[in-house]
Amino acid sequence: MTLDLTVRGAGGHSSMPPRRSAVGMLSAALCRLEKNRFPARLTEPVRSMFEHLGAEAAPPYRYAYTNIRLVKPLLLLRIAADPQSDSMIRTTVATTMLKGSDKENMIPAIASAAVNFRILPGDTRDSVIARVRRVINDPGVAVSARENSSDPSPVSDIRSPEYTALKNVIAGLFPETVVTPFLMVGATDSRHFAPLSRQVFRFTPALLDSENMKRIHGTNERISVENFADFIAFYTEVIRRTAC
Repeated sequence: MTLDLTVRGAGGHSSMPPRRSAVGMLSAALCRLEKNRFPARLTEPVRSMFEHLGAEAAPPYRYAYTNIRLVKPLLLLRIAADPQSDSMIRTTVATTMLKGSDKENMIPAIASAAVNFRILPGDTRDSVIARVRRVINDPGVAVSARENSSDPSPVSDIRSPEYTALKNVIAGLFPETVVTPFLMVGATDSRHFAPLSRQVFRFTPALLDSENMKRIHGTNERISVENFADFIAFYTEVIRRTAC
């Protein structure tokens, strides 16, 4: 979901700035959102992921992953330390667009920001909007949702035959891979299939290291030629096993 935060204030010439400008009010609101992150929690997909990893991990990780109740506070702290994993345990908040004046000597009468949220299962658009307004705590900041927002998709069943088929294909083509459930934090087009299909699993047969992860939606985004061949082999096998 993307929320637009809009503040209207006294515009004019920069030589006569008001005590409280639209830009200042908006900046304070954005700072409050960054300082007051959504609470961290383990959803069922993430909990299942660690339980599956525990069976394959070496000590001490095996103990931690198979005894989540005992180490949950420490586990959440460790996950939260990295932005890539932090997005699996909380609804994320990212300011992506800002707009103010078009001239360097003009104070804008309207300042706005687009704030993007990746909503964790269990939260909703309505609950996110309510929390944002509560955290900002400023009636001068208008909050509105864009039309393309959506609630989190239903969690698919890892006990289903569809998951088993997917797991078998992955294990057959990538035998050194540990197959686990996972929480897809990106908003993919697969969400549109939820009303049409019993299960919707997100999986891409790409081998990505940390440097490649940084390139997603960024500079020089790419996959290797070998990965491209893996894509073809993977989807061919998935169709062969499930299209009946």
